[in-house]
Amino acid sequence: MDYYAVLMRHAESPDDLTVLAVAGVLAAALDEGGTERLPIPGLDAAETHWMLARWFPDAESSLGLYFGASAADSQLGPSYDDIDLVMLLKTHANPGAGTTTEINCISHALVYACAGKKHLWQELRLSSRGELSALLEYWFPALAEKNVHGMRWKKFLYKELCGTEALNVCRASSCGECAEYSSCFGPE
Repeated sequence: MDYYAVLMRHAESPDDLTVLAVAGVLAAALDEGGTERLPIPGLDAAETHWMLARWFPDAESSLGLYFGASAADSQLGPSYDDIDLVMLLKTHANPGAGTTTEINCISHALVYACAGKKHLWQELRLSSRGELSALLEYWFPALAEKNVHGMRWKKFLYKELCGTEALNVCRASSCGECAEYSSCFGPE
């Protein structure tokens, strides 16, 4: 089943970046884990049902989802890094962008996408890094404005997480001296 197509058929606002990103994350998670396991670690069944109803009304029955009693047991829980990254996002969330529940869902969806191997904008199935920037500027403006040098978003988020934990995973004293500079700041 093409989960992304089903979600987008039911999308409340098919051109909204939040809807596109959530559809991308949910579709990837359903492709990977199936329809009997909760798709996004850190969100329970009630939050998952709410997220689908909020951004994809009536999609749940078309997707054939079954989050039975064993769904929570079979869900892979978020790692400590994931939990910390969710907290970093929530700390920088714009309270005017949405409800607490929306911010929680978006935060978990972004963190789930960060675990993928592709660029974050690709994991979210957005068409460009610019769309990802706009999405982050909307939901997490205080965090987005810290990325003054245009570091790739996934690397930037983990760099910020390391900064809050007083960790430095890079051995260079500054980004300009780092041998990995092009992988953080190069073209995508």
